Amino acid sequence: MRFCLIIMFLCFQTTLFGQKNVTFIIESVPGNTPPEDTIFISGTFNKWATNETKYMLKPRADGKLAVSVPADSNFHYKFVRGNWMKVETNSRNQYIPNRFYHAANNADVIISIDNWQDLGGEKKKINFILFILIAATFNGFALIFMTLRIKTPRNPFFKYFLLFNILPIIILFGGIVLNQTNIIWQARISIVGNSLFFVWGPSLYFFVKSMFKQEIKDKIYTNFIPFALFLFFIFLRIVNIGYIKFLTTEIKTYLTVGNLLVLIFGLIFNVIYHYKSLKYIILSTNLTFGQSRFFGLFIYISSLMILLGILLNTILLIRGIQWGVLQNFEFIFIIISIMILFEFFYILKYPEILTENLDLSSSENKIIELFQNENHSKERKETNLQISLEVSNEILLALTKFMEEEKIFTNPDLNITMLSDLIETKPHILSRILNTHFNKNFRDYINEYRVKEFIKISTLSKYKNYSLVALGYEVGFNSKSTFNLVFKKITGRSPREFIKQTNVIDDSNML
Repeated sequence: MRFCLIIMFLCFQTTLFGQKNVTFIIESVPGNTPPEDTIFISGTFNKWATNETKYMLKPRADGKLAVSVPADSNFHYKFVRGNWMKVETNSRNQYIPNRFYHAANNADVIISIDNWQDLGGEKKKINFILFILIAATFNGFALIFMTLRIKTPRNPFFKYFLLFNILPIIILFGGIVLNQTNIIWQARISIVGNSLFFVWGPSLYFFVKSMFKQEIKDKIYTNFIPFALFLFFIFLRIVNIGYIKFLTTEIKTYLTVGNLLVLIFGLIFNVIYHYKSLKYIILSTNLTFGQSRFFGLFIYISSLMILLGILLNTILLIRGIQWGVLQNFEFIFIIISIMILFEFFYILKYPEILTENLDLSSSENKIIELFQNENHSKERKETNLQISLEVSNEILLALTKFMEEEKIFTNPDLNITMLSDLIETKPHILSRILNTHFNKNFRDYINEYRVKEFIKISTLSKYKNYSLVALGYEVGFNSKSTFNLVFKKITGRSPREFIKQTNVIDDSNML
């Protein structure tokens, strides 16, 4: 009777607490393992079945492949990709004996697969997308190098341009590695690569804002808090915390719950920042359309295409469409490559884009004055009043000091509001004085000083190695085209013609 009770207790214990399992963790697989193939464990525990779904290896939260097997007794096993023609072999593609598991071993088993019999140690084939990624990455590094050679960047756009372009270079380089590594490292790289999704939106926002407005007052670090939170989430995945294992549940081939959540929240996050950037895009299209505006609009539209491409790629994966370019979002890499290639050749042709301020000051001043005229009726009335001679003289003295002694006109960001604040008056009063005493508007008044300063410094030995465009930037102009137009308007000659006729600078220094 006592013996029967013991047997019954053991049976109930097995039922209540479950059988003993061992987890096999794949540390590495051959680099030529097809990403679309599924790896199974096969052994005496399942009568050597080669494609039993129950024993299919699945990615863990840390990206490694793993499978659990009943371990109440010893057994032999091997790893296969669905049939015995695709069984594992050694590094020389030779037959290996069956692996053996001893039931007394209570620890997880770490496995490395060296080769597959059907692949014979052949290297993974290089697809055409890899060449595009390599070319775009090379051009990306060349673009950064070319940008860093600018000695005296004049505006905030310069540093945000660098920040924004370093990001796609990292993505493209990751795409190259992703294309050539095995499926385990592909999972790891994808985990880290997903984090860049939460950097793209803020980077684009600062890029566009600095280009079209050129004043960043945001607390930059607050925009990257989601990125920091995602890095913490990655840490949890790497340590494989049990509470987040549900994220590895496969919805469709190549798409897990974790990946889907990242895509959903990442898309929402990026849409918000694209919307925030839109008002600066609209402002730019209301102004004179130039080289810089075309450049900025192209980047913005390319970024929108990337978002739409990610959304479309995700939808197709959910619907079970498994084209090769969809599996690793390779279509997105192609769009980024085109964007980088465009940037490189466009900057090569128009390098002044990196140092110009888009000459928005006059347009912004018009907008500011329009709002001032609409919202400050008292100030509108004051413009019709006679400004006293004493006040006028004080303003003219202060104006002369800032222009001739401090040379404030060399600041390419200078606008009428800034100058008014410096001389402690109001923009509409300053504008009236300029019109009355000099018969010029603010922009013409400032540009005349810049042209005079250009003529002056062009005779100095200190600047003998400067090109004409560099001298233009030195006196406060923010683009080659604006410099040429203003100079010819004031002197009647282009800068090149003026220098040739005055024989101040050698032709070798001209652009």
